[in-house]
Amino acid sequence: MNAADYVMLPWSIRGPTGKPGKYEMRIDELPDFVVHAGTIAEALYSFKRLLVAFIEDAMKRGIAVPRPNGPPVQYAVPARLPPTPPSKIAGAQTAGTNTTFSVKL
Repeated sequence: MNAADYVMLPWSIRGPTGKPGKYEMRIDELPDFVVHAGTIAEALYSFKRLLVAFIEDAMKRGIAVPRPNGPPVQYAVPARLPPTPPSKIAGAQTAGTNTTFSVKL
């Protein structure tokens, strides 16, 4: 299994949490992996790239990468309804004015 394969597994992801200028994201199974960012968008944008780099480094150094045990990642995205109703988008669930998409990273 390579790093890209590991990224697609259901990790227990925490975050982004924090306050403006100081956000972080973590993975329960990888206590040494932490993404620090100035904005929520930066944390989400850099998360996958940094996770791949972290896992590749561990594999190169012969460190065993644990198997994840979390559920698929879900994000609640408050937004205006898209032109296509959420019920017609694969993987979407609607609750009130929010739409939740299940995303595997």
